Amino acid sequence: MLLLIIPGATVAFAAGVRSAWALAIGPAVTFSILGVAAWLYGAIDVRYGLGSAALAWAVGIVAALLWRKLVFAPTQPAKGPAGARDVIIHALPAAIGVVVTAVVLATTALTRIAASAQGMESIQQSWDTLWHASVIKSIVENGMASPTRMGEIQNVETHAESFYPAAWHALGGVFAEISGVTVTADMNYLGVILPAILIPLAAATLAWRIADRYSIESSYAAGIAAVVSGTLPVLMPIVIFVGAWPYQVAIALAVIVFSFVTSVPNSPARILIAFLAFLGAAMVHPSAVPTVLFLGGFWWLFHRVWSPVRPGLGPVKARLADVCLILAVLLPALALLIPQWASGSGQKDDIVEVSAEVDVSRFASWYRAFTMLTRHSEEYRPFWLIILLGCAGIALVTLSPGARRRAWVLPAWLMSAVFVTHAIRHFAGPVGFVLAKYTDLHYSTPHRLVMVSAFVVSATAGVAVARACIWMGSLLKSAAAAATAVAVCAGGLTTYGVVYNSQAAEFAYSSPRQWELIGQADLNAFDWLAKQPEAHAHRTFTSPSQGSGWMYARNGLPVVFPHFDWPIANKYSDTAMLYWHADFLGAGEPWDKKAKNDVDRAAEALDVAFIYASPPDIWKDKPTPRQMGERLPVTPGLAEVYRDREVTIHAVRAVVPEQRIAEMRATSPEPVFIP
Repeated sequence: MLLLIIPGATVAFAAGVRSAWALAIGPAVTFSILGVAAWLYGAIDVRYGLGSAALAWAVGIVAALLWRKLVFAPTQPAKGPAGARDVIIHALPAAIGVVVTAVVLATTALTRIAASAQGMESIQQSWDTLWHASVIKSIVENGMASPTRMGEIQNVETHAESFYPAAWHALGGVFAEISGVTVTADMNYLGVILPAILIPLAAATLAWRIADRYSIESSYAAGIAAVVSGTLPVLMPIVIFVGAWPYQVAIALAVIVFSFVTSVPNSPARILIAFLAFLGAAMVHPSAVPTVLFLGGFWWLFHRVWSPVRPGLGPVKARLADVCLILAVLLPALALLIPQWASGSGQKDDIVEVSAEVDVSRFASWYRAFTMLTRHSEEYRPFWLIILLGCAGIALVTLSPGARRRAWVLPAWLMSAVFVTHAIRHFAGPVGFVLAKYTDLHYSTPHRLVMVSAFVVSATAGVAVARACIWMGSLLKSAAAAATAVAVCAGGLTTYGVVYNSQAAEFAYSSPRQWELIGQADLNAFDWLAKQPEAHAHRTFTSPSQGSGWMYARNGLPVVFPHFDWPIANKYSDTAMLYWHADFLGAGEPWDKKAKNDVDRAAEALDVAFIYASPPDIWKDKPTPRQMGERLPVTPGLAEVYRDREVTIHAVRAVVPEQRIAEMRATSPEPVFIP
């Protein structure tokens, strides 16, 4: 937690941001420091690690101090309590709500992971987690965390240029170096603790922005919103289950960044930190950018454009001043992001072509969107209490006094639900075409898009509960009664979330660690292979769809496929040649059985010493070819050296000497096949 918050918070505080907001925006600034450092170090071939990351942090602090001194001298806020005691009192309910919810969310997940067979060393066997682990392993081993050089990890043969946002992984690399934990444990801690902190923090900051005034009621609303966010399975457990970990963190950061950036017209001194925070969220995952622009666009159209901060400048200049201040945040960040994204321009189709449409009626698509019944959460009943509280809060902020500055909340929530509806069942014609321009940036998947809706519902539910508690306190003419009511509501909602989320938590944190894609036989085989010097000196060839690339992240064994996904390597590549024709190894040519053939040359070019097979495949409709399975034992150029249940390991005879083959066979758990 300290690694996530403190570096960025110190930079924000050095730039003059008030302590509460410095802590809230700290994670986004931390990711900015690490993300930019990783990118720049990668460009000049400087090793990324704890020392170089600390240097980047120091540079950030110096830049913030210079900004505070030379560009914007610190000023007292126009509104708010003057005394430190009042500041603490006003911030305390929000802080308690965030901390308690973070502890509950983290404990719920970590206790279940720790109870699995491998404990914190267990592998979550979902699609994306293998790639995240491979990137962190490469960062720890090679000191390269640049998002524009991810092709060096994924595209082993071609090293074709690929872009993948790596700020999340850069933090994971530093954490692994500091803590000394393995990559698998690092993944489990990172994948749980980051969202456990950021989800309630995002809900709290959004509630604060919706309340839009410095008061104890705003703090109550923020604290309750944090608690409510912990009750919705679409925010934490479901997204963790599907492995969209950087995306999950980025959307939470985007909500926090939106809440902070919208204060810039009132406080121009925050431009630097707002710029860094926006950049940091985007470097965790690019989807943060459209999310901030979406929320910010509605906030602007329905509030700020009608109520400029400096009306004395005149109707045009006042609005231009606000626009220029916001653009001073966005444009420099985009200037740094666009060159990075350009390196992945060829990957656009991989994102746009993703679809998660469901065969349901149009009414059902609307119903699922508004009740947040997206992928996997549809297996549980709607959380009607939270939905009703959220709707009550939306009605309250829309109809109550001062509603003009909150008029953006209702249309933003409705539009978010429209995006989810479109992802569940696409709208046809021009409407669908326009909606897809946004949803495609989120892989057009409902379980991702619904996160913004859930944050709005959490925030407005917090506003509704806080207003009710304040109203009760005013009736009783007792501030203590209001505080007591807030505490009781927070406790009740926390209990509600824990009880009603127990099934979702078991599903998300326990079940993906009990599958047999990577079973005990695989873990034993990884450990056995890690004892063979040849496995470290050369590469092991696996079937990507079997997930055996975990041997790299877990045991440091070089592989050709560090991800389930096929690399950038066409059908004429050595990778494809060996994958589809492995059974021709050592078979020679028709005119000379002792000659090297194309498959032999492919294995040599890839520096392969072992071929590892371990069914089943992650996708049943895309099975591993027979050439990479049942035909390996009779392949002339291979020698089976290990067998344990479904796992077999074959040595490439051209690389591994016969004496070593015999020694390996002697240590196999089961008798190997010798033709």
